[in-house]
Amino acid sequence: MNDKRGKYLLFAIDHPLPFAGGGAGQMALKLARALNLQNFPIRIVMPATDAKYILNKRSEDALTIPIPMPQHIPEPIFSLLYNWRLAVFLSRQRKKLTGIHLHGLRGIFTLVLMARILKLPFYVTVLSPHNWSNFYQTSPANIYRRFIRNLLDPHIYVALNKHMKKRMLSDGVKKDHIRLIPNGSDVPEHKLDRVCQRRELGLPLDQFLVVYAGRLHPQKNILFLLRIWRIFIRQHNRSHLILLGDGPQAQIIKNYLIQHDLTRTIFLKGYVKRVTSFMQAADIFVLPSKSEGCSNALLEAMAHGLTCLASASSGNDELICDGKNGYLLPFGQPDLWAQRLHALAVDPAQREGLGREARQTVAGHFSLDRCMQRHIQMYHDSMTSSIDERASE
Repeated sequence: MNDKRGKYLLFAIDHPLPFAGGGAGQMALKLARALNLQNFPIRIVMPATDAKYILNKRSEDALTIPIPMPQHIPEPIFSLLYNWRLAVFLSRQRKKLTGIHLHGLRGIFTLVLMARILKLPFYVTVLSPHNWSNFYQTSPANIYRRFIRNLLDPHIYVALNKHMKKRMLSDGVKKDHIRLIPNGSDVPEHKLDRVCQRRELGLPLDQFLVVYAGRLHPQKNILFLLRIWRIFIRQHNRSHLILLGDGPQAQIIKNYLIQHDLTRTIFLKGYVKRVTSFMQAADIFVLPSKSEGCSNALLEAMAHGLTCLASASSGNDELICDGKNGYLLPFGQPDLWAQRLHALAVDPAQREGLGREARQTVAGHFSLDRCMQRHIQMYHDSMTSSIDERASE
């Protein structure tokens, strides 16, 4: 686990690779690579349960530092063991660290405590309202959360959307300790040929394709999406829905597809590395999630010029302007979602116009370069302030 290179800022991801907890982990990986290319040294630490992956990473000078963890143990034991191994790693690397940035929640106690001991800047990206409530909720009273809040008090919170920033302020976080930095995505220079992508992926060439990418988790509302599809497919039997991702609801979804005879029109692909290839092959991207911070999958779909249907939840409403660069739809109305899918399925010109606007939205306001520059400015400001504080002591 020892890093033979010079000083670096540590990113901590709370889910094991290669899945890395979905879009949040993948966004952290993209950001770290971009920062390294700008000569801003970043290393990534995360739990790793895949022995082959750990061996591969140990045999090369890689960006990531896997902390070996056993598979198939209860979450409380996993968390305790990971925190212990994380503390050992941090103590060994203490002279090389310039700061710590947590993307997620796991390991927060050890990470922020070590940051305090080592007098390092600490940053935590708040991924969602649920993520925020787990460690900062002020009511009802909770001794653990209060302790974490006290440790975090002088440090920096990264809010992915304006709703989250407002929530932080209402919970008493000082304005100077919050940075509003939405996620970002690369925008490809040219759109690839959809037919060629379908042929390469083995997908139907002449059918209407809808794609979802993300965790198979209750928060993502996949069972609601399947209800929508059952309505939509009655009129459009030459259509397919592609589900990309893995998660705790995978088996429940498989059972649902069998029970309702949907296996012929829904492809359940599991975790795939080439998510963008499926986006380039599809006609529509859907995101029916109950809540989001700033969806990395939605940003990527927009960047690739896909027409996007998303739930009207906080985070999504800061990426999509309803009717201009996509559509925002309410929860609990599958008929309305199916009607919108139908209207888009029969109107390729509308899909093309919405996709073009979505692509321009990302290029103008949510590019990866813009996200990276905001992070560099945040690190520079806080590290300069930290140095000034030490000099005055």
